Amino acid sequence: MEEKGGILKTRSIYAPDPLDGQVGLFEEKEIARKAIKQERSFWLQEPKDFEEFFKYERRKRKLTSLLNTPLYSVDKPIGAFSVVLINERRSFDEKNLKCLSLFRSQASMIIENAR
Repeated sequence: MEEKGGILKTRSIYAPDPLDGQVGLFEEKEIARKAIKQERSFWLQEPKDFEEFFKYERRKRKLTSLLNTPLYSVDKPIGAFSVVLINERRSFDEKNLKCLSLFRSQASMIIENAR
């Protein structure tokens, strides 16, 4: 997140199918922005969970589960990690959230050591 304008910039995207790389980008950014501002993680397990945030429309490719957790530097949120499942029957579980949180902690330590 840029300090001046608070604009959230996407740093990296990985999707096995290039069409999936653009699916839900707006939704992911909105939830990442909320995670940063509220300093908390979000775990959306199924399509109905997205209705709280967006008008969940019918489309060919859609987010079916999402994990998002803020990334910290000097004890303040500077960004967020977001992981999504697209058109999947399974959803993320608590183990996945813990794994992402551990990854976030490691990344935060690396950022601090680099400073």
